[in-house]
Amino acid sequence: YRFRHIVMEYFPDMLRAAGTDPPEVLFYILSHGYTFYEIVGSTGELREINVGDNDATGLRDWAENAEKKSGSGFHLNLFASIALEDLEGFI
Repeated sequence: YRFRHIVMEYFPDMLRAAGTDPPEVLFYILSHGYTFYEIVGSTGELREINVGDNDATGLRDWAENAEKKSGSGFHLNLFASIALEDLEGFI
């Protein structure tokens, strides 16, 4: 079963501590047809995350740049959404 929406906290340090490559988690979701949005601060505004051609390299570049800008302890609230027509056969 695929969910139409996913809300998650992306916390690279914790993913690494668990032995997981952080951008790989995001790419797994992206590769299943989802689009990512950043949940902005206290407003809850959704800002689409542009990763170029939605490929692994673009997503990895985005994730690494976002983490470098913010430093240690970086985390981000993410919303992922998939179009209803892409869920056909799953619901």
